[in-house]
Amino acid sequence: MKESSNRTDAVNSAGCIGLGQDCNGVLATRCPDWQTTYQCQDEYFTGYMRSRYKTWAAAKAHWLARVPINGRDVGNWW
Repeated sequence: MKESSNRTDAVNSAGCIGLGQDCNGVLATRCPDWQTTYQCQDEYFTGYMRSRYKTWAAAKAHWLARVPINGRDVGNWW
C-alpha cells in the first residue's frame, strides 16, 4: 500500500487506481464505487495476489526480492 498511502481513492500519475494501484481498469469494473469501498478493493487485490503468488508471505518475498524488469531494477513491485 505504499504508493496509495492506504487510500481507496488514490490515483497515480500513470492513472493506476486504488489501494493496490490497478493499471488495467479491472478494479473500476469489479468495484464501481472503488473510491470509497475498502472491502471490495481488498477482495479484488487479495484475489490477484492468490492467483499470482498463492500467499501474502510469497507476495512479500517477491516484493522484497526487487525482481528486475528487462534487466533493470525498478524497485519493489508485485
